[in-house]
Amino acid sequence: MATKPVPPRPAPRLYLATPPVDEPSRLAAELTELLAAADVAAVLVRLRETDPRSMICTIKALAPAIQNAGAALLIDGHPDIVARAGADGAHLTGVAAMEEAAPALKPDRIVGVGGLA
Repeated sequence: MATKPVPPRPAPRLYLATPPVDEPSRLAAELTELLAAADVAAVLVRLRETDPRSMICTIKALAPAIQNAGAALLIDGHPDIVARAGADGAHLTGVAAMEEAAPALKPDRIVGVGGLA
């Protein structure tokens, strides 16, 4: 019996995390250059803690640079603004946060989770 050949593994892709965003227009320009130079699967955007409207505006300013490059835009926390901001999903901390947010985000959005230990 012949064994099936093992398919080649896909090339690794990058996952970027931003510092807390102060100037979205400046970061958008930097991301455009960076995303053109590397194969990035997703960008985790860390927001300054402000009001929801300001955070949504920040995400909307960054979204074209990230999503037009074929990368997913994930918000660090704040699952409540994902859809309104046009993000692809959220990255949350802990199982409880994931379980609370998942019903509102699935099946159209990404739910990432860390802090599982």
